[in-house]
This record gives sequence, C-alpha cells and structure tokens, in this order.
Amino acid sequence: MATLSKIYGPVMYLQYGRVPTVVISSVEAAEQVLKTQDAEFCNRLRLARRKRLSYNYVDMVFAPYGEYWREIRKVCVLELLSAKRVQSFKAVRAEEIDVLINSISSCSSNTTTVNLFEKATTFTHKTICKIALGSTACQTRSTFDNGGLTKLLREVAAVTSLSASDFFPKNVYLGGVDSTAVIINWAMTELVKNPKAMKKVQEEVRNHVGSKGKAEESDLDKLQYLKNAS
Repeated sequence: MATLSKIYGPVMYLQYGRVPTVVISSVEAAEQVLKTQDAEFCNRLRLARRKRLSYNYVDMVFAPYGEYWREIRKVCVLELLSAKRVQSFKAVRAEEIDVLINSISSCSSNTTTVNLFEKATTFTHKTICKIALGSTACQTRSTFDNGGLTKLLREVAAVTSLSASDFFPKNVYLGGVDSTAVIINWAMTELVKNPKAMKKVQEEVRNHVGSKGKAEESDLDKLQYLKNAS
C-alpha cells in the first residue's frame, strides 16, 4: 500500500471483488476522514459473519451511526467506564495484580520462560470475571490459564477480520481482555528493547516504593517517568 500511495497519491480507490475500498495514507486525508467528515465515514462495512456475530448489527460496534448507537454508547460509558465505576473495582484489580506478580516471580525463580501476553490475558480474564460474575472459579479459569484464551482471541479475529477489541462492547469481556493484554505486552516489549529506559523505570519504582515492598495503584500518578515511558 505504501508503494501504491507513492504512485497514485494519498487517497486511492480499490475494488476488492464487489467491495469498493478507499485507502487513506496521509495525515491530512486521515484528519478529513476521521475528524472533519467523521459522521460520513463512521459506519463499518457490513459482512455476513459480522451480521451473525452482532445479532443483525444491534451491538455498539456494528450498529449504524444514529440515535440507537448513541443511546447504547451512553449506557456503556455511564454504567461501565465512568471514573466512579472504574474506581469501585480497585480492590479486585489489586488482588489480581498480586496473583499476576506472584505467578511471574515463581517462573523467574526456576528460570521458566514467561509468556507475558498469556499472563496478561489470564490476569484481565480473571479480573473481568470477578467484576462481572463475582468469581473466577469457573470452567474458563482452567481452560484459559493454559493459553486457551489467547487461542480464542485469535479465532475471533480470524472469523471477523478484526481484533477482539473491536467488539467492544458487543462483547465487553473480549474487548477488555484483548486490549489490556496487548497494551501491557507492547509496553514491556518497548522497555526490553530500550535497556536505559527500563533501568530508569525500575529505579523510579524502587525509589518510590521503598520499604513498602510493592507499588500500589495510588502510586501511579507519582511515577512520572513510568507514565511517560508507557
């Protein structure tokens, strides 16, 4: 696409079979599509698999832009994503973070390779299950702890041609698990690739935590370098 855009310009019209497709490859054109003319371009392409998965486009992701979409988005924002609602789950997050850290520590003590993405998906899965259902003690726990959740996310992406996070909030669970795990994995990968930045992050956290032994959620606003690095 990059090569084609150099030949035909920042806005290209392609015909994928019966599907007309416009490819945008410049900042100026992207701003027109995603901001200035957003209402004209915000609807997603309608495909048979997406129609079945979204029960005839009744979820927030695939529903056409309009009054219905605005209403379900409002419900989602107010009932699930408000600052007050997020803070109400602080204790659950802290508990599952302890489990995650202990799991990684146990692997490092016996030199076992750590698959961070699987650890992160398990952490977010258990956190969301506990918030939504009050417990992680279900069949999915044993299934997903062994990489099954990662496999499920890939299957969803293959069936729909989208990442699982694109289904928020049709499936808030998948969206929450996938998005959070990807961000954690990406941030850690960048730190590993930049040892100097990694060292500065480690020093900041250790100096701030001191004798407490571990960082808490309330410490995050005080860790400026960590916030900038992530």
